[in-house]
Amino acid sequence: MKAKELILNIAVNLNRISRYTMDGKEKRVKQFTEENAGFIKEVDKLKLNSNFKKTFDLFKKRMVDFNDPEDFSTWANILTHRVKLLVTS
Repeated sequence: MKAKELILNIAVNLNRISRYTMDGKEKRVKQFTEENAGFIKEVDKLKLNSNFKKTFDLFKKRMVDFNDPEDFSTWANILTHRVKLLVTS
């Protein structure tokens, strides 16, 4: 998969995680969290534009502290908009 596709998959899953967290569906939260871990590993192997890399590194650093479903939705939106900065994929 190309970087843009991986990032957009992560963003979609973040919105799913947000929704399932609010609904108390822990199995689904775990499923999409694990899937995102795989996508993140794949993105980490790719060469990213330095502007986007800063955003992605910040996302990875902060995601361990996500508690509120809104955190997941916010970062889904940030990644969706910032993926336009990608030059290589």
